[in-house]
Amino acid sequence: MKKKWMASTALACSCMLLISGCSGNKADDFDAVAYTTAYLDGMIRGNVDTLSSLSGVSSDDLTATFNSMIDDLVSSSIGGDGSSPGSTQISPQLRQDYTDFWKQAFSNTKYDVKKADKKENTYQITVDTQQMQLYTAMEPIYDEKLADYLKDNSVDSDQYIEDVYSLMLESYQTALDKAEYNDPESVTVTLQKDDSEQWSISSDDMTTLKNALIDLASLNPSADGTTRTPAQVTAEDIANSQSEGAPNMEYPKDLESTPAYKVGDAITIQSDGKDVATFTIDKVEVTDDRSEYDTSNPDKVIVITYTYKNLAFDDPLLYDQMSFRVLDGDTVCLPYYLADLTSPDLATTGGDAVTATAAYGISASCNEVTIYVDGAQIAFPFQVSASVS
Repeated sequence: MKKKWMASTALACSCMLLISGCSGNKADDFDAVAYTTAYLDGMIRGNVDTLSSLSGVSSDDLTATFNSMIDDLVSSSIGGDGSSPGSTQISPQLRQDYTDFWKQAFSNTKYDVKKADKKENTYQITVDTQQMQLYTAMEPIYDEKLADYLKDNSVDSDQYIEDVYSLMLESYQTALDKAEYNDPESVTVTLQKDDSEQWSISSDDMTTLKNALIDLASLNPSADGTTRTPAQVTAEDIANSQSEGAPNMEYPKDLESTPAYKVGDAITIQSDGKDVATFTIDKVEVTDDRSEYDTSNPDKVIVITYTYKNLAFDDPLLYDQMSFRVLDGDTVCLPYYLADLTSPDLATTGGDAVTATAAYGISASCNEVTIYVDGAQIAFPFQVSASVS
């Protein structure tokens, strides 16, 4: 998945103004490694005392800037507060719980400022980072919780939005306890003085660094070219099974009338009588691989490899996991999350074909599955039968 960081203009400006950099010291006396360590401790972990001592900026001001960063993250992941455009109507307490969670998550990040190489009037700072696989751990937990919830609850309920975001927070909290860290990788950021002779790290460098520290919820391109996180989908999206976090568990009512194909068939997808795309289930394989993050423990796991190409559809096409319902007899199977799955990408008109993989848990006795495919953008459902013996 393509990963991005949503940083506000206000936060970028505050980061530029924070570091006064012991301006009375001689250049040879300035310890750029210690200064950068204090800066990261303050702006990432919220430990501002050392930074305040070195910079001369008050602890209250530094804490306010750190809190602003956390507020931006909460807004980007679950939407703004009730008074802002695109806001999410959740309780103030739940929003505060999200704020507390992200503070805890960033306090658990792992980094080590290794060295500073002076180049003219700047320092090239080398930071060893270990990325926390937070979202990777959270996603299967959330999917399972949400699927269980949707079996007994309606998306039309007044409590629905609050419940869904509560489930997501519970999933994040569980994931934080079990999240693993990648091997160390080096990231280079620049410490430099601005026009006011203040030391600063650019917002772009901070974005790069934060992405290297936490595997945050990815912003996935949607059909209209905008971006959204799984947490930002609406109740209507989930009801239509077009969100990133809610697999459609309803048995297809039109299964008997949908065209049937086999694995390897090149299926031509039409819209308004025009051939606009092709789709192929390339192969379906049983795998022995299992994920420590997915606690569903299915008897058997299959991996579906599929390819689609946009021939003439105006918008970029995306066939993600929400386009599938895998049927084991009368049972709609839950997705299963493996670390090495290939995420789907947007297929632009006349562009390259896209190949992706998806995994599902099935019963031990299952020898054949029916893969029901119905993309969100084109009303052209079909089914593919596949042997999984």
